[in-house]
Amino acid sequence: MAQTATAEAKDRFGNDQFPIHYERGYLRVYTNPSGELFVEDTRSSVSMRINPSHLWGLQFTTDGRVEPIRVTNMIGWRIEPR
Repeated sequence: MAQTATAEAKDRFGNDQFPIHYERGYLRVYTNPSGELFVEDTRSSVSMRINPSHLWGLQFTTDGRVEPIRVTNMIGWRIEPR
């Protein structure tokens, strides 16, 4: 998988605790120290947190509205600002 992050952006917060695994266009994928995966839209700062725990699953960080939508027989997510 190609990574286009610049040398100063190899980590989400400037240290090795939140490594960026993929960054291209407005999409950034990184993990936290607990191993949870985050997918972030860098334009809006909305991120989707994927937790392997059966208690949490998917979480979105936004003040807007998140609703599931159908996209070619799969689940997509529409995120609207408040």
